[in-house]
Amino acid sequence: MNPTIGYTVAAITGVLIGFILRGQASSPETTTAGTERPAYLIVSVVEPDDPTLMQPYQEASGPLGREMAGAQPLGFAAPGEVEVLEGNWDMPGLLLVEQFTSMDALKSYWSSPEYTEVKKLRDGLAEVNFIVAIDGVP
Repeated sequence: MNPTIGYTVAAITGVLIGFILRGQASSPETTTAGTERPAYLIVSVVEPDDPTLMQPYQEASGPLGREMAGAQPLGFAAPGEVEVLEGNWDMPGLLLVEQFTSMDALKSYWSSPEYTEVKKLRDGLAEVNFIVAIDGVP
C-alpha cells in the first residue's frame, strides 16, 4: 500500500473513531448486552466525468446493501468538499461513509454472489483510492 494512502486511512479511522464512534465495547462483534455492533465502510473513489455512468451501479448497490446488511449512508463529500481539520488530504474524488448492522453482515454482503455481480457495473468506471471497513460502537 502506498504510505500516503496508509497514513490517510489511519487518520480517517482515527477521526471517525473519535467523532462518530463513541463508547466502549466488549468484543469486536457484540456489545455487553450481546447485541451486534455496527460496522462502517469508508470509501474514497474517483468517479467518471459523466456521473450517469455510475447510476446502474448505484441503483443496484444501494437497495441490495440495505436489504442484505442494513446499509445506511452516513456521510458523503463530493470531490473537493472534504474539510481537512488537521493533517493532509490528497485523495482525489469523493468520500463516503456507510453504516452496516454488523461487521459480519458487511462482510457477508461484500462477498456475496449478488454484490459480486453488482460490482461488475462499476468495473473500469471508478478508480478506488481505498475501501476500508471498521467496527463501530453502538
